[in-house]
Amino acid sequence: MRNRPLLAPSSSLGSLRARAKSLVSALLVFLFAGGIAVGSSQVIQIDLGSDPSGRPDPTAPNWNIISDGAPSGTTVNLVDFNTGSSTGVTMERTGFGFPAASPLAWFGDNDWVETASAYDGFVVFGGNDPLNPVVGTVTLSGLDNAAQYRVELVAAWGVPDLGGNFDFTNSQFFDQTDYEVQGQWADRTFNDPNPVPPTVGLDWSPVLGTIQSDWMIWDDVSPTAGQISIVVTPDTANNNQGILNAIRITQTAVPEPSGVFLMLLGLVGLIWRR
Repeated sequence: MRNRPLLAPSSSLGSLRARAKSLVSALLVFLFAGGIAVGSSQVIQIDLGSDPSGRPDPTAPNWNIISDGAPSGTTVNLVDFNTGSSTGVTMERTGFGFPAASPLAWFGDNDWVETASAYDGFVVFGGNDPLNPVVGTVTLSGLDNAAQYRVELVAAWGVPDLGGNFDFTNSQFFDQTDYEVQGQWADRTFNDPNPVPPTVGLDWSPVLGTIQSDWMIWDDVSPTAGQISIVVTPDTANNNQGILNAIRITQTAVPEPSGVFLMLLGLVGLIWRR
């Protein structure tokens, strides 16, 4: 007589399916609502400075407008430009002086940079002591350590002469300023995707930023302990001043579920089907 394979009681199969279903649900909750972000990316746009002339702030919704005029300060829960929802990201700034604004700091909207966002900014006084340079620092915290970000900085300035035209000479007080993100020079500018040599941000000219409607871009920036640091250092040799008008930070690499979790999901799915 042949031995027939033993079949599990229907009650046992039902219990097994119920457990598999519960495990699948728990994994999905962890993957999509818990520790791993899937399929989403943040875009944070920040307008720095306060325009005393009464020109409007950026018209697009969900800009983070920093207009308290204080040299140091903390702004919590920056909002996402696309959704308006809180990102949990905090911005802290130190070392900046007064906010400044000029009608000739920017000429027309360009890509994400609205004219109103580039009219004004926070100033860093360079001083004239090379051994003790004055720096302005912006620290963004609460970022995803497993993600990468693109950081874009607008540093632009221009003042009018008595006739209302662009005064190149007097505008150069804001010139030769170093801009670093995570201790690195920028990868490129908006107008020049392949700069040679790649030292964008070293002695950056806010005047040329204005004239050329250009800004600095860092690609694939990784946070350290959830933070990205931006440092503005004016040229002390010429007692110059630096300025920072606007910031955009975009999450470019979103962490995906690991292979282990995907394999577990597949195994549980097989059990569930049986």
